[in-house]
Amino acid sequence: MKVTVFNVEQGDSFLIQHNDKSNYPTLLIDAGSACKKVYKKIPAVTPNLNVLITHSHSDHMNGLPDIIKKLPVSHLFLPCYLPEILQIVKILNIKFSNFSNTSLDKIKKIPVTLLSSGDYLYPGNNNDFKILNPQRDLNSLPEKLNSTDNSELDKVINKLNELGLEVNINDILDYFPEFFPLRGRNQYIIESREFIKRVFETMSPFVFKATVKNIRKKIRTHLNLISNHTSIVFRCNIQSKNNDCISWLFTGDADKDSFEKIIANDVVSLQNVNVLKVPHHGSNENMDAYILSIINPFYAVVSHNNRSGNAKDPHPNQDIINILDNQCVNVFYTNDVKKDDIVIKTCSHTGIFKTLFDFC
Repeated sequence: MKVTVFNVEQGDSFLIQHNDKSNYPTLLIDAGSACKKVYKKIPAVTPNLNVLITHSHSDHMNGLPDIIKKLPVSHLFLPCYLPEILQIVKILNIKFSNFSNTSLDKIKKIPVTLLSSGDYLYPGNNNDFKILNPQRDLNSLPEKLNSTDNSELDKVINKLNELGLEVNINDILDYFPEFFPLRGRNQYIIESREFIKRVFETMSPFVFKATVKNIRKKIRTHLNLISNHTSIVFRCNIQSKNNDCISWLFTGDADKDSFEKIIANDVVSLQNVNVLKVPHHGSNENMDAYILSIINPFYAVVSHNNRSGNAKDPHPNQDIINILDNQCVNVFYTNDVKKDDIVIKTCSHTGIFKTLFDFC
């Protein structure tokens, strides 16, 4: 059994391969951006390949179509509400570079399962691969995303249309999911429709002050928050090259609110992890010292490429680097970390990291 960390620069992609005696299939966690061609990194003879996508951002999901086309994918796992987020983008008819342009219509031939907290990726196999996030309960959404004011929906849609977006309210009210979770299929029909309604209703604080010029940026920020909040977080045990049982916590781009919910509901599953995949490429909006102290990892992996976007401090943020150092976490960075063009952390796949995972 081994883990491979793929260098997809500003994105995520990890491969867990099990030995022939294991009951588990090979699992790819996230697919990176399409241009990183993750499918070329995976052995072509890999049988029974499962793929888990943590959330709907392009640097985690856009490599998926090529993987499905080139490799024998037997099952796809997605977080609850990921198809709904992509549907919202479709309803808005806006192209966002940071949201996956992958059409889920193309993957209907592959079995798809939606996951939420309390599920197990492979039920019955020693209760391993436990899903800790997203929370399926809509009341668990952050306060800024939690609305039950149905009267706002009409007002928001009317305002969006005034701003030139041409949203059809019936696409929201009549929504029917194409994919379902492990439990509660009929209930999810209600929940998924309510989720989409709430996403639009909670645009109220900014939509009425927005202009034609800035409305798309404001919506993008809103959807980014929701996508990160509903990112899959899961814990699993993996045998290292030294035959030690190593616990990993994969986090996608989960935000602080997500971790606070996990701490409140299932803190034991979050504690004392051996290896932490640092969320969101080391963003200080997704991790803090308290959360890190609960997880208490020996090692961490930061998948990044110093992308700054509009921020002055590129990922990984200096705050997160300092927190990891202060808590004496041994950190593997997939690329050299640069601040003001000065390398402050090097990518070095040596020593203990070579026993924990492969890197390519």
